[in-house]
Amino acid sequence: MIGNFYELGPWRVVTHPRELERNPGAWNRIFGLLFIDNPIGVGYSIAASKQDIPRNQRQVAQHLYAALVEFIEQNPGFENRPVYITGESYAGKYVPAIGYYILNEKPNGKVNLKGLAIGNGLTDPVTQVQTHAVNVYYSGLVNAKQRVEVEKAQERSVALVKSKKWREAANARKEVLTLLGKMTGLTTLYNTARKVPYRTDLVVDLLNQRETKLVLGVNETMRFEECSDLVDDLFREDVMKSAKFTKVWKDGDGVLAGYVQRWGNLSHVAVSGAGHFVPTDKAVNSRDMIEDWVLGKGLFRGDDVKERVSSRLIESS
Repeated sequence: MIGNFYELGPWRVVTHPRELERNPGAWNRIFGLLFIDNPIGVGYSIAASKQDIPRNQRQVAQHLYAALVEFIEQNPGFENRPVYITGESYAGKYVPAIGYYILNEKPNGKVNLKGLAIGNGLTDPVTQVQTHAVNVYYSGLVNAKQRVEVEKAQERSVALVKSKKWREAANARKEVLTLLGKMTGLTTLYNTARKVPYRTDLVVDLLNQRETKLVLGVNETMRFEECSDLVDDLFREDVMKSAKFTKVWKDGDGVLAGYVQRWGNLSHVAVSGAGHFVPTDKAVNSRDMIEDWVLGKGLFRGDDVKERVSSRLIESS
């Protein structure tokens, strides 16, 4: 729901929880959007009991597939229509998981999967946690002494992963992020250029209003929370586990800011001027990117999938 009302949905909250504004970069201009609070136990996706909350990505994939099939069965007009699954942040785990599940276990099922897209995803945590120190140092956000301190914190997380102490490794990664916040003094680690915090709290207020729940068909007694402490605790063992495939992509070059690069069926886009919440920071650019990707045009045009393409700079708006 955060993605719907704060990033890429047709209406979004900007300054007040009771006032919705049209989103100039809404992703539903030429195709439909289905938002799912995932995994079970977060947002409006209530869990009947603690035991019903998934503990790993295979369980998440099974639940997501069941939800998609149920939606199609209740809305038969969507049967056989192409499906593109997207997500950001921890979706770096569950988007590949649902894609893998569909392709390998339900290839002839009701979900006509055509593509997967991940925005700023946590996919290979061990690799990613080791990039923070060098990034903030060369961005001028910490000094040399602080860089060494961050590197040591990163190494502690990696060492715990190697010892398969997953919960401790996740906690150590969290300590790295806390350290970065204190050292840099940034308003948000999601976008170093942003001067004010992201107001996702406005979405929480909106979704807890009685009128909103009536319109959405949600039980009035439900309480919407941006993050679930229970799910966070149950998933702590999963955080530092990699979703990286066993084969290494050897032909990938670095991607310049504002460019798209492709190799085969893989595309990597860096949107200039955007942070973690790309649709919030660059609404129109994010919409154009996703439309071009689905339709195979613009930045993603080209029939020769074996030729790597470096396309035009994405214009800021």
